Amino acid sequence: MSADVIGGAINNDPLSNFKCTDSVFIGNSAVGSGGAIANDGNMTCATTRFVSNSAVGSGGAIGGSGTIYCSATNFSGNSAAAGGAVFTGAAQQNLNFNGCAFLGNSAGAGAGGAILQQGNSTMSSAVLEASTFEGNTAGCCYTGGYEANAQYTCLDATAGYSTSLQCCSAGQYIGGGNNGALLCKPCFSNALDCSGIVVGSTVATLPLMSGYWRETLQQESIRDCWNPGACKGGMAVAEGDPLNYCAEGYQGPYCAVCRDGYAGLSGYRCSKCTPSAAAVAFAGLALLMMALALVFRRLRIPVVVFQVLTQFVRVTGVLLPLHYLQFLRGLDFVNLDLTWLTAPACVANFNFYDRLLISTLAPPVVAMLIFTPRMVAVAVSHARGAASRGPPLLQRVIARDMNALLVFVFLIFSGVSLTVFQTFACDDTLPVAYLRADYSIRCYTPAHRAHMAYAAAMILVYPIGIPALFACTLRRHMLRQRQRGEALSVDPPPTTEAAASAAFLWRPYRTNAPYYECAECVRRLLLTGVLVFITPGTAGQSAAACVFAFATSVAYDHVRPHRARSDACLYVVGYIVIFASMFTALLMQGAYINDVSQAAIGGLLIALNVLLVLLAIGQVYVGMSSKSWDWNASLNALIVVFAERF
Repeated sequence: MSADVIGGAINNDPLSNFKCTDSVFIGNSAVGSGGAIANDGNMTCATTRFVSNSAVGSGGAIGGSGTIYCSATNFSGNSAAAGGAVFTGAAQQNLNFNGCAFLGNSAGAGAGGAILQQGNSTMSSAVLEASTFEGNTAGCCYTGGYEANAQYTCLDATAGYSTSLQCCSAGQYIGGGNNGALLCKPCFSNALDCSGIVVGSTVATLPLMSGYWRETLQQESIRDCWNPGACKGGMAVAEGDPLNYCAEGYQGPYCAVCRDGYAGLSGYRCSKCTPSAAAVAFAGLALLMMALALVFRRLRIPVVVFQVLTQFVRVTGVLLPLHYLQFLRGLDFVNLDLTWLTAPACVANFNFYDRLLISTLAPPVVAMLIFTPRMVAVAVSHARGAASRGPPLLQRVIARDMNALLVFVFLIFSGVSLTVFQTFACDDTLPVAYLRADYSIRCYTPAHRAHMAYAAAMILVYPIGIPALFACTLRRHMLRQRQRGEALSVDPPPTTEAAASAAFLWRPYRTNAPYYECAECVRRLLLTGVLVFITPGTAGQSAAACVFAFATSVAYDHVRPHRARSDACLYVVGYIVIFASMFTALLMQGAYINDVSQAAIGGLLIALNVLLVLLAIGQVYVGMSSKSWDWNASLNALIVVFAERF
């Protein structure tokens, strides 16, 4: 049956009562509201079926503003522009469905595939007691008017018709707006997976793209993972359980904490425990140290550049071209962080507090080892009556060991200083504050406050103490030169046993810049440690790094401290690499570089780093090929050094 306006089969007037039991309404239609029944009075139905009824307007089966009470009634295949099965124009909840089934009903243009109610009331589960919903569709969903986590969705039943609530259609999701109001938002986010978006999607039902993380399902501020490979994206298992966003081996905030059976590496990476990895790492370190001992004087500039770049990535978590980022992570060994050697085999699983203690307490032990063997030998020689040789021999030993100590503290300076500074850097953007360097540690606890006090003391020892040691050593060297009447104006000055103790510090530089190594310490702190106190991952942090890099390069060009042009050339290439890397990070944070450009720039940056190393190796080769280079003496010296140290 059909009607020109309302009620294809029955029109229940106001103040009228209509009851139906064991009835069937099939294939009725209306132009307005109520394809089968237009109800403006009181209506009660039991064990009745409404099948394939339709309305051009609203309420494919039942429409109107009266009260509706149905039990054990089936609504299937009904359709309308809004309210596919039932529409009520009453602003109050004057309807109840007990044990009913709504199957395959549709609202083609509006909301409420099964039930739609006018007004701001929320469709309560109480009025849908024990009812089932399956396969209902709608053209849009209101941003309110339905219960979250109920047995129905906004596609099934909702209020909100003829209100200020927005109705979100295909390609939009329901998200938060100002003052807590919900709005329809287009799904163009790089963090949300919009490929499977459907009508009624919310930020909680949209999966995350890989490389992103959030702590709650309702959170719209999606967070970039510090290590994109740690976050696989997808859907969380449940509210407050974001573990499912993490790849295998990862857990915790930003998926930055390693699970059991995995060891932490730099850059928030986790490595599966393997029995052979530690042995390989130790062997590689031994070979590396032999090579550095042979050619370090020429490699000191590349080593500093690589330390600055790897620590810059660690501190900022910035985006860089992928291949270049992987290249830099492969250079982490230059920081001489001994904790990562045992990590791959899980020989020892260190958290940040352990790393802080090892980083700050191990150098004094190494310093004692540097001095102890030779001092013992001198003491033995004195005991055997070789007192006449004691003082000169002692001076030679101290000169050699002091130089070795200066090389050692030069290598560990920026890495240890950075670790000390990281103790104070907390992530306060999460509901619970975590230490940025280790998201398994909560900030502002008694343990954290105790370690902050310890780190404050270590600032005097490392970030301040090492440059002070360099300055005192250089000052002592200059005073001794004057006392001996040696001409400091000679360039280069003559090398004596007294000068040998400070040779590592003064030899590369001109006499008009004797303290430049101290200035170099300040530069390294500006480019790494100081950045810890600027909000990480922001354009402001990268911009500050670029400013520091540019300012220090200008200062270098003004002073021009290096004696050798080859060293000056290396230094210039080095600061070009540093500035270019930091500026690239800044551009990528502003999304000014597309994927193709990223690949090209990444290749160029890798090439510049390789060029820096090749130039240094070329200088080493030239030095070794010269007549003054004594291969046998150098190799013998290496053997002696390793025999004494190991």
